[in-house]
Amino acid sequence: LILAHYHKDKEAIIDMHFNEVKGQTKYKDPEIGYLMSCFYNDRDTYDVCKGMNIASFIDYLEAKDPMIQIPEQYVMVCRVSLLLRGLGKAFGLQLRMSELWKQSAEEYLKKWRQEHSP
Repeated sequence: LILAHYHKDKEAIIDMHFNEVKGQTKYKDPEIGYLMSCFYNDRDTYDVCKGMNIASFIDYLEAKDPMIQIPEQYVMVCRVSLLLRGLGKAFGLQLRMSELWKQSAEEYLKKWRQEHSP
């Protein structure tokens, strides 16, 4: 998911949001799933939030396609992403988590592939 965000691969992000992460929303709207994943995992730039503040953007997402369920372990990753970006904003930084976590994601996938190859 981090690498899909890094490459801004919208189709992969939507697929992972609903099928791998198991995010469940009332309507399973792909555009809202994409925006949710971008916001909670990667960035809160204008292309995602359209200039809305965090509270207004979350209200917008919930009005369009209410979240039904998100796995607990996923919630903690989202919280870390939001907290780090909030801290960055306090110092005038616009952080994109996929840029910061790209190397770790690539290393993890490389190790996983080595452990799971025949």
